[in-house]
Amino acid sequence: MNKSLDYGNAAPRLLENGYEAIPIIPGTKRPAIEKWTETNFLETSVVGNYASKFPKYGVGVKTGELVVVDLDIPDYELVDDFENLCLSTLGHAPIRFGNTPKRSLFYKLESGQLVKQMTTAHIDGAKKYQVEILGAGQQSVVFGVHPDTQAPYYWVDESLLDVPLNELAVVTPDQISALRDVFEARLSAKFGNDQLQTEQLNRKPAMSIQVPPANCDWVTDALNYLDPQDYETWVAVGYALKSAGRADALSVFQDWSKKRPDGSIPANYVSPEDVAGQFAKFKPDRTSINAIFSRASDQGWTGASELFAGVVSHTSVARHVLRLLCVDKPKPIFDEGRLWVYGDTHWQPFSGGEQRRLVQDLDGVRVGKKRLAANKSFIDGVLNELHSMCENTGFFCTPSSGVNLRNGFLNISNTGQKKLLAHNPSHARRHTIDATWDEKQTYVIDGLLKKLLDGCFGTSNEAEKIKCLIFQIIGVACASMATTIAEPKAFVFYGPTAANGKSQILDLIRYLLPEASISCVPPGDFGKEQFIANLIGKAANLSDELSSSRAIASDKMKQVVTGDMLNGKIVYQPPVPFRPQAINIFATNSLPSFQGGVDSGVERRLSVIPFDTTIPKTERVVGIGRTVATQQTNQVIALAVIQLCEVIKRGYFEIPETVEETTTQWFHDADLVLGWLEDGGLERHINKAPILCKLLYVYFKEDVSDLADGAFMPGHRRFVETLRANLKNDLDFELVRHSDGNAVRRRSLV
Repeated sequence: MNKSLDYGNAAPRLLENGYEAIPIIPGTKRPAIEKWTETNFLETSVVGNYASKFPKYGVGVKTGELVVVDLDIPDYELVDDFENLCLSTLGHAPIRFGNTPKRSLFYKLESGQLVKQMTTAHIDGAKKYQVEILGAGQQSVVFGVHPDTQAPYYWVDESLLDVPLNELAVVTPDQISALRDVFEARLSAKFGNDQLQTEQLNRKPAMSIQVPPANCDWVTDALNYLDPQDYETWVAVGYALKSAGRADALSVFQDWSKKRPDGSIPANYVSPEDVAGQFAKFKPDRTSINAIFSRASDQGWTGASELFAGVVSHTSVARHVLRLLCVDKPKPIFDEGRLWVYGDTHWQPFSGGEQRRLVQDLDGVRVGKKRLAANKSFIDGVLNELHSMCENTGFFCTPSSGVNLRNGFLNISNTGQKKLLAHNPSHARRHTIDATWDEKQTYVIDGLLKKLLDGCFGTSNEAEKIKCLIFQIIGVACASMATTIAEPKAFVFYGPTAANGKSQILDLIRYLLPEASISCVPPGDFGKEQFIANLIGKAANLSDELSSSRAIASDKMKQVVTGDMLNGKIVYQPPVPFRPQAINIFATNSLPSFQGGVDSGVERRLSVIPFDTTIPKTERVVGIGRTVATQQTNQVIALAVIQLCEVIKRGYFEIPETVEETTTQWFHDADLVLGWLEDGGLERHINKAPILCKLLYVYFKEDVSDLADGAFMPGHRRFVETLRANLKNDLDFELVRHSDGNAVRRRSLV
């Protein structure tokens, strides 16, 4: 049995065995390095540096090539069964224990990329049953102190210090997907659909929430002090109950409406039917349930003292607010600078105004001899506490693979297998597509959809490939997977003439997706924190503001497209770190240039889809994109899902030849250095003697000053890189190393 080690002595040994070891904050599961996903822990110098900096920290290992089957099963018999299933189907594996009987098994991925997979979470009392299989972009703690038990993690027989990565049993994505399905089936069989409960994937220990005894209903207790004969009070209570979203709100309102505090019937009471009719007219979200507690407190109700455990503090009030938000709902999530609550099908942002109202409505509540004063400072303190209680950083970074639809979550495995599941908070979805899935239904491109696509692209073989690409884009947008596939891309819809259909294709995507899932940030604003924050939680960023007059910041473009960690500035808040998930689609009549020139990173991440046709007036249908999106929704989504499965299996978009050619030409035209070379820039400035690149760069800027301002001008480094790439096989000039730096000379003089 291997006891726990620390980063200082374990990390170098893990590196020797081929693992990327990450320092973990002691007593937690959180990496000590913010950009750990971008750091290469296979570099000896990197590991040595962090081993010196964090010698007593815990140790995690990156997953990706390493696959971890995490059996989060708090039942000895069942977890042993699951362990034996892993060993019999995948092979022998090192096994790590933390909070026993839970355990993790370690394997090596044969090839490709494995996205995190998980079963549905089943809740039995206070225990959660779930299996998670960690892949690309995750990490697993292997040595250190477990945050729940405060005891060291331990291994039986052998650890990763004993078994190099290349000696682990090899598994395939297909094997993993099949095993996950077996786990799912066995858990469902154990709990049954009627007993199934779900909760959000919570990567932190659940906090202890003070919940009233089962025989105590604080609301009805407080209502005993309020007089329904007072119309203002009656309306206020009705609004409060409706806003609370309680399943029994109407029945509670009806019971209270027919009985005054002294036991008599209100003079204005008519019937339960009359109360129900009035209740139906009330609009929710005008107040909160706390308004009842505040009014009742004024009438002598003392239950608030018990409700807040006799203490008025930021913490006690935050716990109360959290308790209200958890009525018939999973625990909220605070991530990416926002509080998210789960609706019927997906997570939704809970606005700052709504949060503040929950506290504001408590103003004046008596707690013992004191009254709660819900001023701005107090509300801010309560909400800070609430956010800390709900914090689950990174929860939305690894959503389940698939599309969230009205009739369920369509899960798609790495092999493209589809399975319709019940909506579940653990899927980490923030949008629901207004469509349904029917496995038996088959669709073809017909009707207005065919008219739209044929009008934009024609009917040639190449046109059919572009149409497939359009459905790939739609599928990835619906799944919010643009930045999680192996080769992310942004797309430019380019047509120099009017009436070519690009705006209608953009509308098709815009009206297929929920409004809340769409942003409109032009690439020229990617460098501004206040604009980039609009990408938080979005599935697609659609903009027709791509202008040739505004240069694109190459570095920011790459970060947005690939889902790198960015900082967004939400009003009145500090910068918020987040990873964008949206697919970026831009429509333009003219193609822009790039700040700093075009490098290979930009070239890999952008594709231009040409819209070359002009649709005759007689063939045009006003608003055809929106019409198709609203009238042929299921058809479009089904076709998009087919292509999405292919993207998931491949890990990249299938780019037609025409798109490749158009994109290449754009990059060529946008590169000022290439244009200068083709225009004889070297011939004008180089005679017999070599010329230093730094001087040549000065001549270059003078030559192109009439073509570009500072925003479009590539830097010296980019200038030299372009020279090096283009002079490798040049017959006349070559790049050479000079005592004062790089220089260019004529080959004929050598």
